[in-house]
Amino acid sequence: MSEKEEFDSLYVFWKNSWDSFYNRRPYEFKIGLAIWTSLSSLIGIVLVNDIPKISYYVLGPIIVIAIALLILHAMWLSGIHKAYNKDRVLADFYSEKMHNLINNDIYDKLKHRWELLYHEKYPPKPVPPICNWSHFPQLLITLALLLFLIVTFIFHSDVNSSNTKKPQIKNNNTVIIKADR
Repeated sequence: MSEKEEFDSLYVFWKNSWDSFYNRRPYEFKIGLAIWTSLSSLIGIVLVNDIPKISYYVLGPIIVIAIALLILHAMWLSGIHKAYNKDRVLADFYSEKMHNLINNDIYDKLKHRWELLYHEKYPPKPVPPICNWSHFPQLLITLALLLFLIVTFIFHSDVNSSNTKKPQIKNNNTVIIKADR
């Protein structure tokens, strides 16, 4: 295989790695938006409708489902993070191989100088998955909506319990509040 053919094949592998990285991003946010829309709709339904007072037998499964949903979302984001890292490592590997084929001294000197200047200003630090700039806020939004849903279930069901006096509207638009005695 000639150097040009080898370079072209490495370029194809490098491009596939970066395309995989960039094509995955829209799906990540679509899943997050779907979860947030569902939770927000459920919160709206609970706030609009009268629901009976919730017992601990009902609240327990609601909390378990909320925790399970948060764990599933975290697992989804963890898988996305691992795939991103894999694509970045492969792209860097293929890029380095292409640059080795070029064997250009000027490029090597510029790259070395740039790395020295960049690393002086921004020393490299390993980034754990939870500190990813896009994944951690997604989990926080999901957690906030789940907590708001649970609080809504608890307090809205208390307010609309059977002990609350509800106004009744008659045909002549007068409001009568019936008192239970």
